[in-house]
Amino acid sequence: MIKNERQQEILDILKRCNYVSVDQLAKMTYSSPPTIRRDLNYLQEMGYLTRNHGGATLPLNPYSFIPSDLRAKLNTNQKKAICREAAKLIVDHSFIFLNESSTVQYLIEYIKDFKDITVITNSLAACEKLNNYNIDFYCTGGHITHSNCFTGIQTENFIRRFNADICFFSSHGISKDGVVMENSENESLITAAMIEHSKQAVYLCDESKVGRSASYNVTSINSIDQIFTTASPDAFDIEDKNKIVQISLLK
Repeated sequence: MIKNERQQEILDILKRCNYVSVDQLAKMTYSSPPTIRRDLNYLQEMGYLTRNHGGATLPLNPYSFIPSDLRAKLNTNQKKAICREAAKLIVDHSFIFLNESSTVQYLIEYIKDFKDITVITNSLAACEKLNNYNIDFYCTGGHITHSNCFTGIQTENFIRRFNADICFFSSHGISKDGVVMENSENESLITAAMIEHSKQAVYLCDESKVGRSASYNVTSINSIDQIFTTASPDAFDIEDKNKIVQISLLK
């Protein structure tokens, strides 16, 4: 969790630069070097950045955990465009799973336009948005993680009580050989359970996720019913290219 505006400013600066030193950050934020060091130490502990060589960078390791509130601010135009198109699959009276992905949360704005929609999600942030739009929803409950999502056997058992029409999900990435992957074992199990108990599995994938591997497998790309993405269909190792809906940001 970001504690103050200065820490947010530090992250905003790092998103524009590959590396920033303590002295540079001190000048740019009108703060003392000791204050910046304390901020950097805290932000590193929370997983927002990596300290090195007297300064800091954003995590570059594809296996690194990136906090959910930071992920939500990355590639926002792509995520919104993908969700706008994916929402066209929804019809009135649908039962929908949404996993904890920051991408999927952008879909909620479009869900509100349909009648008698029921959503099940393990995302605390999604619950807050659904409540704001007065959308009927179930929160899975379970063990809350640093990603502000619920996981664990209680969460899985809750999901297995339902059969959804569509599961909208995203993940950390999809490997070159077509395996959808997550950094967290628990989150991968929850998404897999949602897919298993849905008539249709829909993967939302901005181009930054293509070719990105992680530690835990969720499902094969060939088991997914549709993929909405800003990447080229040629970037996916998939048997049926017709499953891919390529999104243009020029629309």
